[in-house]
Amino acid sequence: MTGFLQFDSPNLLHLLWAVPLQGLVLYIYWRWRQRTLRRLGSQALEKRLLQGFSGRRFWTKNLLFGASLALIAIAISNPMHLTKRPGEVQKGADVLIALDISNSMLAKDVTPSRLDRAKAFIRELVEGLKGERIGLIFF
Repeated sequence: MTGFLQFDSPNLLHLLWAVPLQGLVLYIYWRWRQRTLRRLGSQALEKRLLQGFSGRRFWTKNLLFGASLALIAIAISNPMHLTKRPGEVQKGADVLIALDISNSMLAKDVTPSRLDRAKAFIRELVEGLKGERIGLIFF
């Protein structure tokens, strides 16, 4: 199935600029932190002071944060997958059928059962509605 991607609020996609901005700020912070730690003293002292710190964990956490920012920006711009071109008129009707499948439909007061009769009716209806969009709800 081919389709078109359209955004309900494409102006909100400008929020995607927050992702590289966040990366730039993190890089500047990382460089500042490294320079400051080097000025404080030896690597042995640095390792002892920062035992729980992991550079890999820092970058992984912030990479995931940046990805979530991007996904949030895309989500709030409301992407829509269109199956027809904008302005194209859809022909036909949308038909929604609700079918009760509870135990009461299995009652033997009529032949065939209520459920079998409903299924036969739906089958005939679907065959008669060729080309229409049909939905089925069970309750």
